[in-house]
Amino acid sequence: MPSLRYARIGGSVPSFTGFIAGLHAPLLSHLDFVAKDTYSPCAVTHFISTVWDSSIGGYLQSLHFDTDELAIAGMLDMDHPVIPLVDIIRPLLSMTQLRSLALTYLWKVSLPDTDFVKMAQAWPHLEELALVLRWRSSAFPSLAALVHLSQYCPKLERCMLPLDINTLPELPTALPDSAPSTAKSGEAGKGPARTAHPLRKISFRLRQWRRAEVPPAALLHALFPGLDVLECSQDQYPKFRQMRGDLEKM
Repeated sequence: MPSLRYARIGGSVPSFTGFIAGLHAPLLSHLDFVAKDTYSPCAVTHFISTVWDSSIGGYLQSLHFDTDELAIAGMLDMDHPVIPLVDIIRPLLSMTQLRSLALTYLWKVSLPDTDFVKMAQAWPHLEELALVLRWRSSAFPSLAALVHLSQYCPKLERCMLPLDINTLPELPTALPDSAPSTAKSGEAGKGPARTAHPLRKISFRLRQWRRAEVPPAALLHALFPGLDVLECSQDQYPKFRQMRGDLEKM
């Protein structure tokens, strides 16, 4: 299939991995896969490794790995040792050309800030990121994840993340301007022109929300001044409603 550019396929992870291994589609840029059966962490790692080693690994721009509702129901009744998510998807960190990544992964994982920053650094061209992880995972990123995205993913426009809001991170020393700069590169006393970060939509799944001295809305506005859609799976939380109200006033 040398002219194939987009593929959306459903099936078992091992079977699809075999299909990818034999696929010759050097123009394929968008790959959507829906797992119809339960799968093991090793099967997912092998699938991602196969994608990276295949003819499409260095050119793929969009990878979506979803899980069918029936497979989700079966996996929620099963248990497995907690594995760092970054270890499961490590081959993806070599796919620096990715522009869109969506992953629904239902085994228990850990994703601390120290691992999340590695992911943000790996994908500088990312425009869309969606992570749906098992609720009872051992660690989710904190608000520091948003700082990492602002620093290392300058093209990101949409993201969906699970978060534990337990501490408020420090702002980076250099932030995007709240409006496009009028300074020209090389103008005396001014650096190169900069523009605001393009992120416009954030969807949260909040598991913890501890009191922070500085309202999270101030952090969001400083990092992403163009943000106009803020969603939360726990929309009824008074703290979230307050944060969204504070953002609307900024």
